[in-house]
This record gives sequence, C-alpha cells and structure tokens, in this order.
Amino acid sequence: MKAYANQASPEQKTALQRREAWAGTQETVPFEDNRPETSVLRMLQESANNSPQSQNLANLKQAANQSVQRKIQPLQRVTKLNMAVEEGAQKHHPNYKFDIGIGPAKTTKNVDLDPWITRKGFGYSQKYVEKSEKKALRKLINTWDASKSIVDDLVTNYVGAKNDDSSIDFDETKHGFVGVDLAMHLMAMQENVARRVSDIPANCNDIDLKINDRLAGVSTVRKKVGWMTLLKESREELKKALLSNTKSPSAMGDVDLVQKAVRSTADPVIPELIRLGVLDDEMKLNTDTIRDGQKAYTASNAGGGQFNFGYGHLRFIIFLEWRICAEMMLNQSVK
Repeated sequence: MKAYANQASPEQKTALQRREAWAGTQETVPFEDNRPETSVLRMLQESANNSPQSQNLANLKQAANQSVQRKIQPLQRVTKLNMAVEEGAQKHHPNYKFDIGIGPAKTTKNVDLDPWITRKGFGYSQKYVEKSEKKALRKLINTWDASKSIVDDLVTNYVGAKNDDSSIDFDETKHGFVGVDLAMHLMAMQENVARRVSDIPANCNDIDLKINDRLAGVSTVRKKVGWMTLLKESREELKKALLSNTKSPSAMGDVDLVQKAVRSTADPVIPELIRLGVLDDEMKLNTDTIRDGQKAYTASNAGGGQFNFGYGHLRFIIFLEWRICAEMMLNQSVK
C-alpha cells in the first residue's frame, strides 16, 4: 500500500486518504439473531429463570452467603448492663437492680437469686450449649486459679469487662447461649459470692484450746483455723468434679467437697485438732474435755455465733459455684 501511495498522483493520494479516514470512523454494529428458533430458545430461558424453583435456589444461595458473612464478621448487639445492690433484711440476700440499655430504650429489672438457689420459681431458662462452647468452658475451668471464684472468670469471659462505673457492655452475639438474663444472673452471683467470702474473717471462727498440763499447769492457746486455705482447697476439689462432669447436688447439704478438702488440707492446725478429737472432718467442734497422756484439752469457740457456721459457709459458696458451672457445662436449665 505504501509503494502504491508513493507512485500515485496527488488526486489519487487525496482520494486514498479520504477513504482511509472514512473507514476509521465506522462503528461496529452488533449482530442480532432474529431467527424464529432463536427467539423460542430465548423465551424458554427467561421462563426458566423466573420459575419458583430458580427463585428458591437464588434465595438459598443468598442466605448461605449471608450466613458465611455473619460467621466471618458477626454483627454486634451490645447492651449496657448496670447493676445496683439494694440491701435487705438479710445480708446475704440483697436485691440486684439492673438498668438495661441507655437512653429512652433503657429498662430496669430486679434479679433475686433466692428462687434459683432454692429451686423455687422458674429462674432463667438456658439456651442450647454448642459442643464448641462446652469445650471452651472446660478449658476455662481447667485454667481456673482456685484462689479466686470461678464466677469471676465466667463474668469476664461470658459477660465482659467492667467499665469505670462498674457497668458492663454486654455483647449478646459473642456467645449464643448467654442472653441478657443469664448475663445478669452471673453478675449478681459474682457479687453474692464475693460478699460471702468477705465474711469469712469475721464469721468463720478460730478455736481457744485450754490445756491442763499436770506439770506445766493451765494455759490457753488460740488456734487459727485456715478457713481461706480450706476454701481454696475446696475449689480445687470442685475443679476436679467439674472436669469429670459430676452433676451438682440439688442442695447445699449434699456438697461433700469441703469434707474432702478437710481430710487432705495443708493447713497445719486442722489436722492437729482432728488428731486430738477437737474437730472432725465436717469441722464439728467437740467442747468436751479430752485427755491425752499428761494433758487434758478443752476447746471452745473463739468468736461469736456457732463454730460450724464456717463449714456451712464454705459449703454454700462451693454449692453456688458448682451449680452454675455444672448447668452451663452439662446443659442443664438454670432454674
């Protein structure tokens, strides 16, 4: 073409340039197949796409995609829970008043632990606990530091960390089986267990042991009972019971874990007093005079109230912690 253009006359070159310019400005016209058989196939395809079966398949596909997206990044639904403690006639039985939410949507609800403790009333219905959640709970219990309450770990893990005003921003979507009612139940339990533990120094008593020695005379020694040591050891027994899927007793009086802890306690005072016959493995105080060789021993309660309050107090704490954990792990209803 270039060789021909070089040999052409000026008029031929001009005509050639116009022809090339005209060809460059042409647009491609799409081909449309209007044959009758093609029209019929197109109508059949459109009818199939609009059928109920196709629509159902499309809806299922969309729902599946949405489910996958929720698992990858679930939507949060955060509710602020603010608890106030209203003291009652009995120290260990306060009313727990909750503000749920903020602003115009805020509601209030009172939580009374007594119906759950005594198994009278409906309590809080628990949702189904997935196997993965049970496995995670077992792991939490396995790493539990028995020097503190397991309820502390339950609140932190399943409800949330406390804000400066002691409220908690509870994410309802984080654990499917923990709703607002169970979250408030755990928060109330945490406070209730803490107040019972704080009573131990004042209400779990020591023992005054009067010693009548034929040679040295009469003296009185105060024996410091290791109640806090015994509580920690009882919680270690509780950890064993939970990890072996032992169902919680129906009543505090059936809890035997404190008794097991007494029999193997590292506290030096309790085994000594059991050997003398001053105490038994249920921490019952014997106030009769006991003779042992040249000495006679007479024990008395060194504090106010009854000495066996301490043993019952520890059993009740273990009962509360055992029951809530067993219900969550074994999928029992929280009632």
